[in-house]
Amino acid sequence: MNRISYNEVPPRVEYELTEYGWSLKPILDSLCNWGELHILKEYGSLSSMLERSILNNIPDEEETTSGETALS
Repeated sequence: MNRISYNEVPPRVEYELTEYGWSLKPILDSLCNWGELHILKEYGSLSSMLERSILNNIPDEEETTSGETALS
């Protein structure tokens, strides 16, 4: 990781991956692909699982049938 500091007011700092950091990309891509395949295997649909995320406050089927609300 490279840290780039700018002599400005207000202070500004940027970060960028080094060439060595970029060497992790194939491994991280492989983990992402595995995760997508796992979601498809477990839930049948990648988009519906991502839409049902806790961040979107959309309950999954188990919460809906147990009577809980999305915002509880």
